[in-house]
Amino acid sequence: MSQAENVVDRDNSNTRYPSHPSRAHFALQLLLLTTLVIVFALIGIWSRPIGSLAALWPANAVVLAYLARTGLARYVVPYFVAWLGFIAADVLTGSTLVVATLLTLGNLMSIVAGVIYLSLFSQGRIDLSDRSSMLHIVMVSVIASSAGGFMGMYAGPQIFDDTSLEGYLYWSVTEFVNYIAFLPVLFAMPATRLDWVRSWHRELSLSRAMPGLVTVALTLLVIQLSNLNALVLPLLGLLWCAFVYSTFSTALLTLFYSLQALLIVSGSYTGGADDLAAWIDLMLIRVSISAVALVPIVVSVYIQTTRSDVAHLSYSANHDHLTGALSRNAFMDVLQRMLVESDGKVTLFIMDLDHFKSINDEHGHPVGDAAIIHFHHVVQQCLRAGDAVGRIGGEEFAVAFVQNDPHESDIIASRIHRALADLPLALEEGERLPFTVSIGVASHNDPVDADQSDSIASALIKQADEALYEAKANGRDQTVFSGTKP
Repeated sequence: MSQAENVVDRDNSNTRYPSHPSRAHFALQLLLLTTLVIVFALIGIWSRPIGSLAALWPANAVVLAYLARTGLARYVVPYFVAWLGFIAADVLTGSTLVVATLLTLGNLMSIVAGVIYLSLFSQGRIDLSDRSSMLHIVMVSVIASSAGGFMGMYAGPQIFDDTSLEGYLYWSVTEFVNYIAFLPVLFAMPATRLDWVRSWHRELSLSRAMPGLVTVALTLLVIQLSNLNALVLPLLGLLWCAFVYSTFSTALLTLFYSLQALLIVSGSYTGGADDLAAWIDLMLIRVSISAVALVPIVVSVYIQTTRSDVAHLSYSANHDHLTGALSRNAFMDVLQRMLVESDGKVTLFIMDLDHFKSINDEHGHPVGDAAIIHFHHVVQQCLRAGDAVGRIGGEEFAVAFVQNDPHESDIIASRIHRALADLPLALEEGERLPFTVSIGVASHNDPVDADQSDSIASALIKQADEALYEAKANGRDQTVFSGTKP
């Protein structure tokens, strides 16, 4: 130990690592890695009490997360670059080359152990949209810090006149606390500039500021008190943040608290611990800080994944699994709401693919499914942003839209017929499969109260169905308007 996301959308790749970078991109990544190592190592060194290791040491967590997220972990060169960066930071701040080498060996042992764990058990990285992610955070922290601790058993007596046990305890526990503090932020950090913008736009609003302000205020109060017994107070604000903010924002605020708590503890032991009991007390306090830091992030991960699961279930319940169109019940809800909100000026299409059974019989059900997907795609291209399309039967679709012009329904129906004729379904063999659609149209033009919307929507469906049957009877591939054409 010496010194140094999205998105999402849940985004998981089937590949283990990102694709191979170009030489220029690889060189740029190595340059950034060098900068990160030196900067974060210097931060750790400057927080280090004289004659002891750094209580604040972000470098190893930063390097581990960077290697995992960029895919550089599979190459040898980045580890050599990290080695040079650690050595440079220590030598620049007055360490001898021997001391710098021992400390750097501990850092690299820790990082490599973490990389090995991620490669074996977590597909090379940690996705905080997964409930098991925090278990991987804890496990990689334990394994990486233990690996560094073994180096501390040798380096502690050599550099700081500690016993081997003290070297192991101090080194491994301090590493563990830093990994727990930094890794959630580093792995939850948005991956792209757009994700950053979306995240901050969502989080930095006055209506959502209170949990963060309370957390910062409680942390500043702990700093002012400088009392180890008050370290747990900010947990109240952090738990509130877990219910309101994203996992990244919660982890970022938790990191702010953890850093202040670690510095307070470090300041309380500026002279070091004189016996093993005092060392154990110091280690227990640091482990307690990491336990506090885990709680709000675990809560946040579970809340975010639960919300995502609920949203997924809601989408599945309201959308057709094959096309993504609204389900029948969801479409009826949209139609009723549209009738009420648009003063009743709504037009409804009921559309049925012509000779669809023949497509299934001659080409098989996979081609039939492809035809349904293709038709939905064509219809979407012919509609406006606020129009609704639903799949209400096997090959039967419905479209509802607010009609502001009496000719709109005719124009949209003609557009669908023409687009379907111009864009036949492309089969895998390179063949084209043309098919047509029959459309029944019904319109409503009078204001609708909420308690009338259900019956009027059902009446519109019935009228459009009757028009559809007439279109089928008249030879298919045509549009028939119910009653008087609007």
